[in-house]
Amino acid sequence: MRILTWSIGACVVVFATAGTAQQNLQAWHIHGQSFLVWEHTTPTPGDTATYMIYSSPSPITSLQGLPTVERVFATSGANMRLHDLVADARWLIPSATGVLVPVAANSALGVLTPSEAGVAYYAVSAPGSEEFCVFGPVAETVDSVRAYIQYEDEDVTVYGHWIDGRADYSGGRPEYPVMGTPSANGLGFNFAMWTVGNTPPSGDLPLVVALHGYGGGLMSCAPTEPFGFYSAADSALVATLDDALPERLSSAVAEVGTFWFGWNSQFDRFDPALPGPGAVIVDYTARRMWWEIDWLTDHYPVNLDRVSFMGVSMGGFGTLVHSQMRAEQISAALAFVPVFDIGTLSAAPFYLFGNQVQNLPTSLPGSPGFYDVSRQSWRLQNRANDWPYTMIVCGKNDEVVGWEDKPDGYRQLDSATTGFGLYWDERFHADWVGYHWDASAHLHANYLAGFSRVQSFPAFSGADLDFGAQGQQPDPGDGDPQNGDPWGTWGGYLEWDAESIVDMLDEWAVSFWIVTESLYPNDIPAADSLRTSITIRRAQAFEPESGLRWSLTRESDGAIMQDGIAVPNDGVVTVPAIIARKYPQRLTILNGACIDFDVAVPSRLPRITSLHPIPATEALTVAYALPASGQTKLVVMDLLGRSAGVFSSGIQPAGDHTTHLSLSTVDFSLAPGVYALALVQEGHGSASRLVVVR
Repeated sequence: MRILTWSIGACVVVFATAGTAQQNLQAWHIHGQSFLVWEHTTPTPGDTATYMIYSSPSPITSLQGLPTVERVFATSGANMRLHDLVADARWLIPSATGVLVPVAANSALGVLTPSEAGVAYYAVSAPGSEEFCVFGPVAETVDSVRAYIQYEDEDVTVYGHWIDGRADYSGGRPEYPVMGTPSANGLGFNFAMWTVGNTPPSGDLPLVVALHGYGGGLMSCAPTEPFGFYSAADSALVATLDDALPERLSSAVAEVGTFWFGWNSQFDRFDPALPGPGAVIVDYTARRMWWEIDWLTDHYPVNLDRVSFMGVSMGGFGTLVHSQMRAEQISAALAFVPVFDIGTLSAAPFYLFGNQVQNLPTSLPGSPGFYDVSRQSWRLQNRANDWPYTMIVCGKNDEVVGWEDKPDGYRQLDSATTGFGLYWDERFHADWVGYHWDASAHLHANYLAGFSRVQSFPAFSGADLDFGAQGQQPDPGDGDPQNGDPWGTWGGYLEWDAESIVDMLDEWAVSFWIVTESLYPNDIPAADSLRTSITIRRAQAFEPESGLRWSLTRESDGAIMQDGIAVPNDGVVTVPAIIARKYPQRLTILNGACIDFDVAVPSRLPRITSLHPIPATEALTVAYALPASGQTKLVVMDLLGRSAGVFSSGIQPAGDHTTHLSLSTVDFSLAPGVYALALVQEGHGSASRLVVVR
């Protein structure tokens, strides 16, 4: 092969004579990344031909021994994921002076992100070829990486950036982490901000992040698309991201979804294969999408306390995963027809994730297995008090993600008391028109935009429209689409006034009701009342003590509808069996003069040494110690210290004793609830918690 060499200023260009696959390589560095463009025969769409990029700190005269720093398809100059919006779109890249220019139709593109400042020389060659072209030197920096506008009109701005792919997935720059394996180095991704109704955007606006389903794109959730109704917001910004990893399968280029999480550390997109031992499922996609979200929140007037997520199918799965991984940053979440368990999908991309037998560890804290993380049961085992309010919509006729596991999943999620609105109807996976919850006002970006991550809320659970029937009504059934109610919701019929919430050290309160007004009639139930439990979530100031007094009052006249005692469980307060009605009621929970069971009792005072069984039903055994003689009695009190009765029989003089008490005699009967059983001797005593069930 004959090589020609000459100098142009400080650049050295070496390329093969006519007939080579690549020529006229140009390279420059700007904003922390190096851009390489070279000419070649214009590829056809789907072309699987590739180029190898090599780097050296000194001039390149041979490829022998040089590391490959990037591999790209010959079609890398095309922004193919934008073709639905702009036919034959090419990537717009910054020139050396910062002006955006399109990559020519007969050119390919490589983008590299150096980890340290220095000088680099680059070479490009087709795999296995002895022909190559070079360019250098290129002075490189570690300046902050930027995103660049790829398309813009009055409704949307689409940005693009190119990721850093490395074998060391914990390396890279702090502000621009590794977002892919080496085979994905320099891969370009789009993300978009929709400002429909907010042009130009101003003020302090909520942001709704919309995630598309498998095989979709950032246009799938656009306001003009079939699912657009669910991502169009009147008073918020909407961001749509992209999840598709281009790979070579046989003789074609395909795009595989990563379920908004990532892929295994051994994955080579030019030669996909099942990962081997030692592979880790790294959250590459999650890192990229949060960099994109941070870019948008830095460049638009976004209220960081009001960033919510919504998604369809794979995007629904991503919504649930990210509301787990980044619970503290998400204000609310909405998942349509989500996958509950990737392991149930017959067509799961196993070469990305490995198979269920492998259950490869993830890069998340504690290294949980990927298929564990993909299940909602893992979510419940690792639940947090600051989860966002989350709505989930599933279809009994879903032919893609199925219905079989959804009823049991709903029951698990509902029992977590963390704040779910669970919906189901007769919809198929992509056919929603005409089905029961199709146009619910709650299942819309506008509703999501009303939540704040720094505001507490009432988490409804155990919602039941029929108190007399066994189990919760409506009933989703047993997983057979023909069983149970064809449509229903747990929690979706309830609404509350965020402005009414009182969240102070010693008091928490909220006004709530059953929905009675909606532009969509199906949001309004026929029933006038339902039973539910209410748990305080995301408390900002309220710090519950060991016993609390609660009351439910009718707002119109202050009449007490229910009241009682609540006992925190691991710092979380749940008030059970509240009756919600079709008018505003106010639940108030107070830290008050409740008995504290955790106070140590000196040995010189009378004390109960054991109490069983707890909970008690009909009888109770009490062991106690009396340090001295004197008038003694066992008193039952509610947790505010009010007497509920006195046991006077069976109490012995000074010493250690045991007595057996009946809780259901004619003269003394305790209703189910939480009480204090106090041993009192001449004004001194101690109390133990007594729980009574029937």
